Amino acid sequence: MNKKVLIVLPGMYFGGMERVSFIAREILLENGYDVDYVTLFRGDPDYNPDFKYTSLNCEIKKSKIGKILTTIKRVRKLKEYKKKTRPDYVIAYGQNANFCNVFSKCEEKTIIGIRSYDWLYNYFFNYKIEKMIYDKADKVIAVSQLIQADAEEKFNIDKEKSNYLYNPYDLELINERANENITETAIPDDKIILVSAGRLENQKGFYHLIKALSLFDSSNLKLYILGHGSREGDLKSMIKYLGLEDTVILMGGQSNPYKFMKKADLYVMPSITEGFPNALVEAMAVGTPVLSSDCLSGPREILTEDDIHKRTEGIQYGKYGILVQAMTDSRSYDPTVIEECDRLLAEAIQIITNDRELLRKYGVLAKKRAAVFSYQEFEKKLLELIS
Repeated sequence: MNKKVLIVLPGMYFGGMERVSFIAREILLENGYDVDYVTLFRGDPDYNPDFKYTSLNCEIKKSKIGKILTTIKRVRKLKEYKKKTRPDYVIAYGQNANFCNVFSKCEEKTIIGIRSYDWLYNYFFNYKIEKMIYDKADKVIAVSQLIQADAEEKFNIDKEKSNYLYNPYDLELINERANENITETAIPDDKIILVSAGRLENQKGFYHLIKALSLFDSSNLKLYILGHGSREGDLKSMIKYLGLEDTVILMGGQSNPYKFMKKADLYVMPSITEGFPNALVEAMAVGTPVLSSDCLSGPREILTEDDIHKRTEGIQYGKYGILVQAMTDSRSYDPTVIEECDRLLAEAIQIITNDRELLRKYGVLAKKRAAVFSYQEFEKKLLELIS
């Protein structure tokens, strides 16, 4: 009889976490597991997957008491679902899903993840409950080595149940889809093309990138930002105030970001915090050179072979890509407030885009490095973790 795996996800929004869960599902099915899929809420889904899934229909509430009541409801309904379907393993993606997974535990093994470095200090409720979640889980899987090490220390996680698993990338599929035509907009041939992707939220630091482009004559550049989120209005206001309407284009969420990445001369990631940034590796997989903030965590593990606890204070030419000092978490959407990290990011963009040989060199190295984070490596370790 096949082992049963239940995957729990908050919702079906465009995002790296969601894409990783889809790949995990495919791998488990290919290896003889029965896989079920549950989302905590339905909302307004971006993805319409070609498989059936169940939504608990416990929608997001904005008030504090509403969030608490909704979480209790989610735990109750997930426990009922587990009793009905009797999975052997339940894998959760997301902080809310982690909480619901461990507190709805029945007889199954519960596997939870730490998918962003800021989860180490932005708690689901508070430190005590966060530690309780990690204590109750059967396995805690971080998305990078740095997150694993720092989480073990901060929450005193048992090393026997702690591990890391880099995100998977189907390099063949990414490159196949990267060859599709861009029909959503006309990409100019006489501009240097920059691309950045992610949710339009504080964490992604797009306000730093927009400010950086205002600090020099960027009329020969075109930046396409792929994603949507709650900060879209603030970013649009910044773009208008800074007179960058012809330079910065907000493209919204894209089901195929790879074709934009391949068209880019440079992929830029200004994130304030990450876990293991999917879009960065995906851009590298199509041979696009990358410039990234040296945020916690992921970029340093991907772009260098240095000590993972080291940090860049200026601009660093890593072995596989270029790092710039971490962006501040100022959350300042005031276009008149310029920080030192904005100036450094502007400087790095100018240096790189004015050096075609540097772009060519890092494009070759990026593609080579991306092969390390293959679908096959993820498959091997995933199966080891749940066996």
